[in-house]
Amino acid sequence: MGKIGSTLYNIGVAVDQFGNTLAGGYADNTISARVGFYAHEKSEYRLKSIVKPYWLLMQLVINTTFYPVDGWGHCHKAYHKEVGNGFKDGSDIIRFLLSFIIIGASILIGVVLYTLWILQIVRPNPKSLQDIAIQGFNKMDRMIVSGMEITREKEVLSDPLLQKSRKTSANLDVLVKAIEERVK
Repeated sequence: MGKIGSTLYNIGVAVDQFGNTLAGGYADNTISARVGFYAHEKSEYRLKSIVKPYWLLMQLVINTTFYPVDGWGHCHKAYHKEVGNGFKDGSDIIRFLLSFIIIGASILIGVVLYTLWILQIVRPNPKSLQDIAIQGFNKMDRMIVSGMEITREKEVLSDPLLQKSRKTSANLDVLVKAIEERVK
């Protein structure tokens, strides 16, 4: 993706996050990730939810819209990219508002993406969940490095919470190495 494509992508994500915020979600989440969470998460919420069909329908709309550039499973992939952020469901009124945002945006975006797809300007670029997991581990690694830099700057090496974080970091290193071995 070139500089212009990257800029347009970032603007799209910002607009998406703004729409999610307007519909009662967290500002750091995209609508796709929120929908993917509630359509896929195997928590007690999912098991007790009477609105599960709503989330599955919204997922179908979004996945169909983004097929030309992301292949199938757009919402599920988005959820895994943002899994550490937490998600807000909202009330029936909020879900109703979210439906209008999703359907309205999907019509506009879908027309553009499918036109570009038909003209063979864009093609589905399906990332596997393994690719997304690797991106997630790389992001965690950068966050850990940043946290370590903060501790060196602020000299908080004896903090008990920091010690626990270092153990978690070591466990993550072991986990990443195990995953890398399985991938090879």
